[in-house]
Amino acid sequence: MAAAAAAGAAYAAACAAAKAAKKAYKTAGVMDDSYQLVYAPPNKLTIAEAFTLLWQDAETGDISGRKSDLAVQGMAIAAMITDLILMGKLVVNSEDSTNIFGMSKEKMRLINGDVESPLPDQAAFLGDFLKIFIEYNAKKDPRTLDKWVEEILLAWKHSATAYITMICDSLIAKGIVHKESVWNGSKFPTDDPSAEAAVHDKMRDVLLNDGEPDLFTTVLIQLSVEADKQCVFKNPFMSSVFSKEEQKTIQPRLAQLKEMADKPPPEEEGTAEEMKKLV
Repeated sequence: MAAAAAAGAAYAAACAAAKAAKKAYKTAGVMDDSYQLVYAPPNKLTIAEAFTLLWQDAETGDISGRKSDLAVQGMAIAAMITDLILMGKLVVNSEDSTNIFGMSKEKMRLINGDVESPLPDQAAFLGDFLKIFIEYNAKKDPRTLDKWVEEILLAWKHSATAYITMICDSLIAKGIVHKESVWNGSKFPTDDPSAEAAVHDKMRDVLLNDGEPDLFTTVLIQLSVEADKQCVFKNPFMSSVFSKEEQKTIQPRLAQLKEMADKPPPEEEGTAEEMKKLV
């Protein structure tokens, strides 16, 4: 019974992460904006790095559940995949299909994009992660986004922990955090708080000050909200940026962003300018 429950929870985590990555990709289709790494002098951060900084405990440097919590591991994996999609390294090929009940279902296969040109220097740590997609697509038919998240989280031949370590190592290399050994593992205290502060400022401007939502910030907010839904009795991601009172205040704004993200792409309904009027 316990094993079945654990398997069910793991599958649910994979589904939630894949859903978040799909939503992030579709958001890109309705925003008249290109993907930019967030600037935090002297560094630039990927969405995956910004997400991990929100995950980090500000006081202790702990990234709780980094090796064991599939719910937040899944969202970090979704963030890495989203980075690669938005940088054009992976391309989504959408297909219409039906499930066993005859209901329509969209399949989003990840095929190789521009994998010949190098990744931006500040996102170079994603190179080894990108290789698993390139090598698989060279041998077999491309997997769907859902299957990839499930495979990375649940299959023996992959280590979600190793991929999360890539993100942490990049933050260390950029001088943003450092690694310390503690009795029950590792923690990552902050050395340069300006990086996370830049992320917080962008999120607060969009949600509290009605600032114009760029693609990076909108996707990061979506991932954070979805990650909080998977963390029962707490919401560590949004609460790292907003007070309890502020989290109540921003609900209408979050609803606006969700409405925008759920709209069909401009070529299907309206224009990019019309999408912007929602926010």
